[in-house]
Amino acid sequence: MARLLLVFVFLFPCYAAASVFEDAYSMSARGFTREANRVAFYAKEEVRLDKEQQDKELSYLTVKLAGFETGQVNNPVYWFVRGLHARNMASFYQQSAQKDRVAENIEAKNKYYQTAMELDKSAQPHLSATAYAVMKPGLPDELKQYAIETELNRGGSGENESYYWYLHWSNINALSQQKRFDEAQRAVDRMQKELRDKGLEDSAYLSLLKKAEAEVVENKTRDQTKNKASRLQKHDDEKTSGFIAEYIFYLVWFAMFLAAVVVIFIYYLYEKKRKEK
Repeated sequence: MARLLLVFVFLFPCYAAASVFEDAYSMSARGFTREANRVAFYAKEEVRLDKEQQDKELSYLTVKLAGFETGQVNNPVYWFVRGLHARNMASFYQQSAQKDRVAENIEAKNKYYQTAMELDKSAQPHLSATAYAVMKPGLPDELKQYAIETELNRGGSGENESYYWYLHWSNINALSQQKRFDEAQRAVDRMQKELRDKGLEDSAYLSLLKKAEAEVVENKTRDQTKNKASRLQKHDDEKTSGFIAEYIFYLVWFAMFLAAVVVIFIYYLYEKKRKEK
């Protein structure tokens, strides 16, 4: 089925232009629609082409997408597609265990996704909630939390309500893990307000809120305990260091005193012998 769909894209680009990428990610890729659709097929379907065919197709897309960069450099959707293509390339190289190429493309994917998110703050067309849902796995913690929060702010990308409330929990948990406890608490308050506004205070989602809130408190307490222990250890280390420094000072002073006594004693013996002569 996937092979048939891919052939369909090649033979009927006009139909594909109107549906594949846009249907999958709720965004338009004007100016590079055909390439975006082909990237979307690789991302969404299990494409059963032989390795040589895949290599040719993916290499072709790499060249084509790079060629659009000058005209699309400020387009968040373009960089999202570049990231999606890099992810496809990583999957392709994973099949043949080319670890260096996999790592190279994963790094490129994260870089392109970060560029897309940065541009999306001010440039248009804006990325959809679905795009953020796609980007968040595998990103560094701070970027991942930003992707979760932005997806949440854009209404979530799930097909059911449970996903939306789970997204709230994910956002709170990500902030808590990064020790951004004040922000995490504000996210808890926001979730509580939304539940109240939607009349869901007595729903099963309340337990999810309580779990999220408890995790924030637990992580904050653990972090405070750890910091306190660290401060005490630092104080003990400084105290020990000060004691050692003081001990060394007195030891050096005593050694110098002893040396002076020896010198005086030797000088005394020398003078005594000299007088006896």
